[in-house]
Amino acid sequence: MTLDSRRRHKLRTALMIHPRITTFVGTAAEIASMSDEELNDLASHIGLDVEAATDHEVDLDRVSQEYSMCHPAFTGHLEFDLTMELLREVVQRKARLAFSYTPQWAHFDLHVQAERLGWEYRSVSIDVLTVPEVAAWSVNSQLDAVHVFNEQRWVPLHLDHRGLLPDRVWDEIDRLIDEHCRKENENRRKAGSNRGR
Repeated sequence: MTLDSRRRHKLRTALMIHPRITTFVGTAAEIASMSDEELNDLASHIGLDVEAATDHEVDLDRVSQEYSMCHPAFTGHLEFDLTMELLREVVQRKARLAFSYTPQWAHFDLHVQAERLGWEYRSVSIDVLTVPEVAAWSVNSQLDAVHVFNEQRWVPLHLDHRGLLPDRVWDEIDRLIDEHCRKENENRRKAGSNRGR
């Protein structure tokens, strides 16, 4: 079947979310680079009705995007040491990248308990662990409880504004998250294969 650009896009999206797609391809990029003939062949192998997949009115892009945002494939923290200099004072603190990530590559989705391709989604924040220098005390209005506010806690460090950090730093953050998630995905696959025994 010859596909116009709208039908081609719908077929690629329908293939990406098909439950058996990871048997045939490893990344969404493979589907994105396929010719019409290759897309039709793949749909035939999977048993996907091309006509039905390209005629529907449901916006599969939006559905896939929302799924990735509501059910990210991976969430976690990567801790690191942070050194800051301000007014000639150098301060070292523990920091962490908190992330939610759905990759385009094939991964084991814990929500559906199956292998799938995702609609790429990434959310990253940076938190820093406070180190209070003095005790801060507070007495409540009933005078029967005293609270200490000098405990360590994670607070957000807003470094995600464009231009604050160079792109190479964000590229390295993306690489570290992807590397971490690939290792976790391998562990998920091993755990799944051990359960099947």
